[in-house]
Amino acid sequence: MKRFCITIFLLSAFFTQSLAGTDDSLKVLLLKVKEASYFDSTRLFIAGEKAMRFAKAIKQEVKTEAEVNIYYGNYFFYTRHLDVAATYFNKALSLAQTINLNRIVTLAKIRLLYIDRERGLAQNTLAELNILLEECIKTNDSENEFEIYNFMGITHEESGDFKKAVEFYIKGLTQAELKKNEYFQATFLNNIGLLKYFLGEQEKALEDYNRGIGIAIRINNQRLLSHIKMNRCLVFVAQKQFTEANNSFNEVISYAISNKLPHELASSYVNLGSAYLRQQEYSTGINYVDSAILVFKKYNFKKEYNRAILNKSNILLEFGKLSESEKLLNDNRSLIFGSKSAENIEEFYYVSYQLAQKQNKFKEALENYSAYTRIKDSLRSGFSAKAVEELQLKYNVQKKEIELEKEKSRSLLLEKSNEKERFMKWIIFFSGLILVISIGVVAFVIYNRKMREKQTYFSKQLIIQTEEERSRIARDLHDDIGQSLSILKTGLFKTESKKTIDQKMELEIERIIDQTRQISRALYPSYIEKIGLTPSIAMLAENIQKNKNIEFSFDIHEKTEELPVATKTHLFRILQECVSNTLKHSGASALKIIIEVMNNDFVMTYIDNGNWIQQNKTVNGMGLLSIKERIKIIDGVGAVEQNQPKGFKLTVKFKS
Repeated sequence: MKRFCITIFLLSAFFTQSLAGTDDSLKVLLLKVKEASYFDSTRLFIAGEKAMRFAKAIKQEVKTEAEVNIYYGNYFFYTRHLDVAATYFNKALSLAQTINLNRIVTLAKIRLLYIDRERGLAQNTLAELNILLEECIKTNDSENEFEIYNFMGITHEESGDFKKAVEFYIKGLTQAELKKNEYFQATFLNNIGLLKYFLGEQEKALEDYNRGIGIAIRINNQRLLSHIKMNRCLVFVAQKQFTEANNSFNEVISYAISNKLPHELASSYVNLGSAYLRQQEYSTGINYVDSAILVFKKYNFKKEYNRAILNKSNILLEFGKLSESEKLLNDNRSLIFGSKSAENIEEFYYVSYQLAQKQNKFKEALENYSAYTRIKDSLRSGFSAKAVEELQLKYNVQKKEIELEKEKSRSLLLEKSNEKERFMKWIIFFSGLILVISIGVVAFVIYNRKMREKQTYFSKQLIIQTEEERSRIARDLHDDIGQSLSILKTGLFKTESKKTIDQKMELEIERIIDQTRQISRALYPSYIEKIGLTPSIAMLAENIQKNKNIEFSFDIHEKTEELPVATKTHLFRILQECVSNTLKHSGASALKIIIEVMNNDFVMTYIDNGNWIQQNKTVNGMGLLSIKERIKIIDGVGAVEQNQPKGFKLTVKFKS
């Protein structure tokens, strides 16, 4: 039964570990699909098919297929194949709904809202996001909750409501810190850093970027790390740390090229162009911006393309190529205003103002400057570094309050857990106590049963031995005394002379008396009472050595004779039984008896040198039971060492 239980336990552990291992393997495969979704189509679909084959083998194909379709959709979204991306997101949504996989359902809906935004169809984006947010909070879907906070922030930022944007970013950061989601902590720090940079708070922006970079390094997310480093370069440029900016740009560009990330690559080109512009290296700067424009145009990044056009126009303006700058602005005016990006429109009016001023078109310059300041004031209405600090302070206080509430909840849970633990300890204690008592009762019952069995066996053997003893006495009386008395009765000596008859009768009567004494001694050794234990043992030794050719030695302490007669009698009977066993079973050539006094206790030791193993004999049965009973009668403790190299040894310890 024990082996069976152990086997079941090991199989269960192996099965659990196997399931955990398969789950981890699937996560690894899905992570590879996710990483490949950033513009590596060949690797993406190979990894996706491998993940789905593995999922099918472990009966998780629907869930995995839904998640893989999200990554496929991401790839086509990044490459601006919006229709194809929407197809995959809808497929993921449909699959997830069939098995009530709410996380994927919500994520697919968020991704479809991103597509509507890119198509210019996002009329009720914020309202729909709010509905999804409430659902995420209710179901504790923190991953999608952070996605929504980020999406809301981007939406408000694009519409020019920077105050609302930073509010969502800070709220997202607070929740990410509370729920220990490091990826989104770094994401929100990056977004907040950008807005601080926009406000001219370079040092504070740099603090956020450095924190984000530290987190990205810790979680080993190279894409996020590259993205934050790219934005940190803007601070380096603003602080005229051109060497640091150039080195950092080169790292980002190298990563973007090797991992086929056109958006990051083009954004890096724009920022690097700005850095060279500030160093008044116009030709190098404009080459980088042109490279960015080509990438943005190829992948249909409209907002970024407009930003790059405005950047190039500004460089041409600084380079003194006024007509080229003007043409570039005019050619892209409708595109810039069509994007409805407040930031790009603001920048358009600012570049147009500078161009008109350099062309001495002061009226046009004034109009453009007025439009620029109007949009600028509108964008920055209620939005300042102080407002950002107040929001951060507000959410830091809220975070502490939430943490305090969580701490209280943890304390309550801990208290309940302690109560439960105490209750379980009492249950275990009483269960253990009941178990111990049960074991004790069972042991007591078994012990009593064995004692009764031993007692029954002893009684049975005692009856048998008593009957044998009676038979022996009867034989002795009949064969010896009976026959002698019969001789006297029949008068077999009548033919003899009176003197001879008297002599023979006297001898016969003496022989009868001697036989009677022997029978009496066998029944009760009265000579112990008369002459003592030591002489009795000496007589026993003399008789054994004379008749059995065995060496018999003894060493008896003088205080032994002070023991009660009953005790000495029991000791003698024990020794008689031991001698009898030695003579019958051991083949010993010597035996020894020692009675000594140790710490006010008497210790009697009986030793022989018999080879009990070779003789294949053991001291057992009635003889040993008789010895044990006599030891109990004198309130002693006995120990037997049998089949030892030296033979048989009995030790009896008792009080005087």
